[in-house]
Amino acid sequence: MADGHHHGHAATGHSHSHSHSHTHTHTHSQAPGGRDWAEFGARLEREGELVRPLHDALIARVRHALDGRDVRRILDLGSGPGVATTLLAEAFPSAHATAVDASPPLLALAVARADRLGVADRVDTATADLELPLGALAEPGSVDVVWASMVLHHVGDPSGTLGEIRRLLAPGGVLALVEFGDDRRTLPAGSIPERPGFVERHSEVLLDALEAHLPPGALAIDWPETLAAAGFELLAHEMEVLAIDAPLGEAERAFVAQSLEVSTRLGLRRLDDLDLLTLARLLDPVHPRSVWRRDDLPLRISRTVVVARRL
Repeated sequence: MADGHHHGHAATGHSHSHSHSHTHTHTHSQAPGGRDWAEFGARLEREGELVRPLHDALIARVRHALDGRDVRRILDLGSGPGVATTLLAEAFPSAHATAVDASPPLLALAVARADRLGVADRVDTATADLELPLGALAEPGSVDVVWASMVLHHVGDPSGTLGEIRRLLAPGGVLALVEFGDDRRTLPAGSIPERPGFVERHSEVLLDALEAHLPPGALAIDWPETLAAAGFELLAHEMEVLAIDAPLGEAERAFVAQSLEVSTRLGLRRLDDLDLLTLARLLDPVHPRSVWRRDDLPLRISRTVVVARRL
């Protein structure tokens, strides 16, 4: 997805009654979509680095919410390869940060990243399924900051998971959430003038595929209401947008291409031949109208960011 919707990996190894179709067990040698774990992890790292401005802004909000509180313990839930984990360790130099994910191969990348960035002495990892009780991650009431980016929409019972998070947080501890924004399109409206309506048709298919892939109602959760019910005080609930003007750099082009590649695997039987041809050209590195060559494509990534404090 253009949303980098695999920034965190909260996938579970059991199936739900709601046909939660991405229930990969992580003993598999392949990452989601049949990819190699190293390739998948590298993609997640690139995506995490691309949305860093959004994460920096959220860390500033977290710092404000902490109101001078000493931060000793941080959990990054659904951490993937640890991009946010290392960012948090750098932002709070007296804190110990734990990258929590269901995938050992991604956690190995988080360890390597922490080592590379010189924070390995304050970063560790834990393998956990966010659908299950989280008590083993830390003593109840001992965590100052919990970070969950693009991950809670994967769980079947967000209220239950928030209850687990609340138990881990110290009174006054802060939860930072990143979720989908208002626009899940990879390409801006009208950005493919050679094929009018392509962007809208393509994004509709992507949205349907995403909804089929997630628990029912996952994209329509009322976070303020859900957090209040779970015993949190809402401090911020904002739409943040990362807007990058054309021409895009290499990392941004890779992000767009990756999102389009994902869509080619998501049952695009609903697109007609000309739309499929347009998609193929957008991905063809040598075609002059591909995302790799054209200089007229901007990129807009929107996110809902939420900061809440444990009451």
